[in-house]
Amino acid sequence: MTPDEIRAKFLEDHAHLRGKASVLRSLACQVLRGDSELTEAMRLKGRDMQFCLIKHMQWEEAKLAPLLRSVNTAAADGADQLFEEHRGQRAKLADSLIALEGADDGDGTALAEHLLSLIRWLERDMQTEEKAILMWIDSNREPQHTPRRHTPRA
Repeated sequence: MTPDEIRAKFLEDHAHLRGKASVLRSLACQVLRGDSELTEAMRLKGRDMQFCLIKHMQWEEAKLAPLLRSVNTAAADGADQLFEEHRGQRAKLADSLIALEGADDGDGTALAEHLLSLIRWLERDMQTEEKAILMWIDSNREPQHTPRRHTPRA
């Protein structure tokens, strides 16, 4: 994949995750307002979002990390940091999946609060990651040459 293709896929995945987070946030808020009948749908959407995040991290490690390593030393360090962050994120997601399967307080409020916390964490993480990753990817992109117009001198 070219740097532009990797950049596009990275942003596409983040947009997809934000969409899933938005749907999940809506369900969680409805459950917190007393609509406990949505608890199972919220649980399923929470599980789906987490599995999409895991798939995205695998893609980042397979496609994004090699690109970062080719940019410069700082970006290569960023690739190492990416793997380190993913280890921590996988541990957090494992704990979250356990909570997701085990949370049953009758009305779903504990699960809703857990998922809202997870969404806030995910959104902050994506925002931070985008700033760093896009800077490194963009520093490796081919310059876009715009043809200059020749204007006659008067």
